[in-house]
Amino acid sequence: MKKKIKNAIKIAENSSLDDVYLEDMHHYKNECKEDFKKNNKIGLSMSLTNLARVAANRFIISSIRNDFKSENLIKEAAYLSHKSIMLSTSLSVYEDDRSEILTSLLSKFFAIQILCEEKAKIDESFKCISYKLNNGNIFILNEYRALYFLYSLYEKYSTGTYNKKLITVFPEMSDIYNYAIDNFDSTDNELIESIVKELANEHLEQSHFDGEYQYEDLWIYPYEILAFLSLRKMAGFQYPKTIDHPIFDLPWVKLPEIHQNFEYKDDFIDTAYTKIIKQIEREQS
Repeated sequence: MKKKIKNAIKIAENSSLDDVYLEDMHHYKNECKEDFKKNNKIGLSMSLTNLARVAANRFIISSIRNDFKSENLIKEAAYLSHKSIMLSTSLSVYEDDRSEILTSLLSKFFAIQILCEEKAKIDESFKCISYKLNNGNIFILNEYRALYFLYSLYEKYSTGTYNKKLITVFPEMSDIYNYAIDNFDSTDNELIESIVKELANEHLEQSHFDGEYQYEDLWIYPYEILAFLSLRKMAGFQYPKTIDHPIFDLPWVKLPEIHQNFEYKDDFIDTAYTKIIKQIEREQS
């Protein structure tokens, strides 16, 4: 376990990643502009998804390095993730576009939005994910278990209950997911701490190249557990600030500091998204 964490930290601390991510952001932003110019709706959706993916990775790496920019980066990642989910869903309704790349990233995108605590946008993304789940736009694969966990967890947070049948579609689904959701609103802080430890064990168990968390940055950034804690915070419940587990010994495994008076916006993305959505609505009517 310690060797796995050490290797993942070494990769995250590689300074060359900064240049790679900035270059990728520039590349996918230009692709968005080209796709928009050509009125290529599906192309724009895919480019926007890639842009959101790189933004999410930049935030995670920044957090690991304790970079002062991490708050701005999580806002950027949450903003782009929200736009990506909304546009992809609109296209799914219109053209039955099953965007596999978005499906594989949905759990990370959704978790980052939860960490930003912007409930209106989280609600919109939740409705989009619900549509995808109920209309066959998400394939039943074991590596998407975190998505079902976060979706069901947010359903419990929003309504006080959840569809247990949905989370059991995976034959290898760990019982800890159901147990965590069942006890999400518990006032027993010791119970919550024990649940978080079990979730952390599950996270490390799935942190390998054939597991749920296939990439090294996710091995040492348990976004699904932080989302669980963030939702408890949003619901007004106590949550453990310190947890006796190797992954929580890492200084960046904590809820990010979010200042709600700062809102990330991108004028081009806003304009392109609004125009494409209006066009889709006109074509549907």
